[in-house]
Parts: sequence; structure tokens; C-alpha cells
Amino acid sequence: MRQQSIVRGTILYGLPVFAYMYTVGSVGFWLPLYVRIHGFSYLEVQLLATVYFLVITPSTLLVGKLGDRSEHPNRIVAAGMILNALAVVLMAHITESIPLMGVRVIQAIGLSTSFPIALGALSLYLGVSRGVGSNAFMMATGMAAGSIIGGVLIELAGFEWMFYSAVIISLLAALLSLATDFPKVKTGTGLIESLKKVPASVWVVLVGLLLRNTLATGVYSILAILFNQILGLSLLETAIALAVNPIVQAMASLYVADKVKHRELHFYSIAIASTSLVFILYYYTRSIELAIIAQILQGVTFAVINVAGNVYIISRIPETERYTASSLFNFAFNLGWVVGTVIAGLVMNAYGPIQWLKIAIILLPIVGLATFIAGKKLEGTSRVP
Repeated sequence: MRQQSIVRGTILYGLPVFAYMYTVGSVGFWLPLYVRIHGFSYLEVQLLATVYFLVITPSTLLVGKLGDRSEHPNRIVAAGMILNALAVVLMAHITESIPLMGVRVIQAIGLSTSFPIALGALSLYLGVSRGVGSNAFMMATGMAAGSIIGGVLIELAGFEWMFYSAVIISLLAALLSLATDFPKVKTGTGLIESLKKVPASVWVVLVGLLLRNTLATGVYSILAILFNQILGLSLLETAIALAVNPIVQAMASLYVADKVKHRELHFYSIAIASTSLVFILYYYTRSIELAIIAQILQGVTFAVINVAGNVYIISRIPETERYTASSLFNFAFNLGWVVGTVIAGLVMNAYGPIQWLKIAIILLPIVGLATFIAGKKLEGTSRVP
């Protein structure tokens, strides 16, 4: 019965996350290459990401608080999935930078609804560790499906059908969300009040993630370009390499959820530092085999960052703030992308993407070590039952 409960909860509450990450794995991974083919500069590629993250970052935090106070969290998710579907349809027919940025704003508002409410619902239904693990599993499988199916559709039918596949998945998630009751928290507190309840050690974890993403963003936002146009892999090889990371994440996430208990900060900090090893492999990649090895390591490291980080955050904040707590990891993650895309875009335009890769390789171990030391110093706040 327990296993059936886990599967049921993962499907019912996790499908919006699957749809979100399917969009990331298809549209998100392939959009940079799509616009480069249409003549966009590296700076314009980065600006497309920056606009998206500038909107989704505050929206995610606001949606978390809205979920805490709403009688019908499922309707918030459904509306967001419909907005995402609309935006992706428009993307398939736009090849100019300004209109495309406007569409990315619509998409960001839509996708901001999925993570806080889906993760919050899963953690309330299954418990924090199992809920976070199930959320990470749905994230990874969605990204894997998006990158594989997206790559195949591009190869066989063109970019338009890659976009359309994400539309179908988002509409399915919207329909299922409307038919599903999500757990209600019904807190009366405002956002500022909720944020005051966040322990200092949690803020350290969030800052560590922000810095990690600031460095990693410049690489991940152009990964399809890096593999295909700079390292010389074919479109099919690029699709395979992109898919390896989330497949490994999916396999690792549920396992990691059971192993990080009470040692979340240790695992989290080591995984941040280990991202540097992933980038070293990217630097030396000249074949599909080495790209796959790099992506395997990336899948493991991010599974640990995602699961350990979310368990650490959610277990230290009262349940009455569950949807807000569930938005914090994604808030810091996206804020790092905002900062990173701005800085990386300028550096890559001036010196090329390989120089940014070298900067990230040097600084990531420092970020991991600093996060661990500062987090340990401030870890006086007891875990919330």
C-alpha cells in the first residue's frame, strides 16, 4: 500500500513538474541552438534566458505564498500550464529577438506556478524526504523525455514539432491538475512574515546555490551550442548527451533522498564543488563518449544538490509555510541564472564561451567549501518535525 501511495502521489502532484522539465529539456535545451541558427548573437541568446529568469524568479516566490493561502492550489498550477502552452506555440513561429523575449515573459509566468505547489504537495503527502525525492524524479524524467523526444523530433520533423510536443504535455498537466485536489495549508501570514521564519543556515544554503548557478549558468544555457557547434557533435549525438544527465538524475534522486538524511549540508557542499569536475570534462570533450561521462557526473551532482538542498530547506521551516518553503530553492536557483546570464553573456561575447568555462572551474570548489563552513557555523536552528 505504501508503494502505491508513493506512485499515486508522484503522478498526481508531480505531473506539473514533469511538464515544466519537459519544456526545459525540449524548448529550454534547444532554444539557444534554434535562435543561433536564425542569426542571434551570444549576447541575445543570454538575454533570452535573462528575461525568462528575471520574471520567473520573483514569480516563483509569490506563487509559493499564494499556494499557502489558496483554497485551490491546483487551479494556480493549471492556469500556469495553459500559459506555458500558449507561449511555446508562439515560439514555434517567432524568429525575431524582441517578440521572442516577450513570449519568454509569458512562459516564465506560466512555469513559475509548477515547482512550489507540486513540491509542496508532494512533501505534504509523502513526507519531506520522500516528497523531495519524488519531485526530483519527476524533474529528471521530464527533462530526459524532453531532450530525447525534442532531439528526435528536430532531426525527423524540424524544430516546430519539438515545440508542439511541449504544448501537448503542458495541456495534459493542466487537465490533470484541475481534476486533482492539492493539500491546503491556509496560512494567514504574509510573504515577509514567512521569510522571517527562515533560519540563517538555510539562507547560507540558498546563497551557495545562487553562487553555484551564477557560475554554471553560462555553460548550461549554451550546452546544445557547446556540444554541437563548438565541440562538433552531431544533432543526434548532442540529443543523446543532453538526455544522459536527466536520466542519471532520475535514477539517483530517490536513492539520494534516503541517504542524505541529517547530512544534507555535507552532501550539498561536496556536490557544488564537484560541478567543477563536470566542467573540466566539458573542456576536454571531443567525442560523444567523453560528453556522456561528463553528463553522468553532472546528473549525479545535481541530483544531490537538488535533493539535499530541498530537504535541508523544507525540514527547517514550519509546515504552515510549506508552499513558500518549497519555492525557496527554485528562487535561489533562478536568481543565480539571472546574475549568471548577464555576466556570462558579456564575457562570452567578448572572449568566447571557453573562457567562462575556465572561470567556473576555478571558483566552484571555493563556493562549495565556503557554503559548508558558513552553514556549519550557523546550524543552531533545530529541525521542524
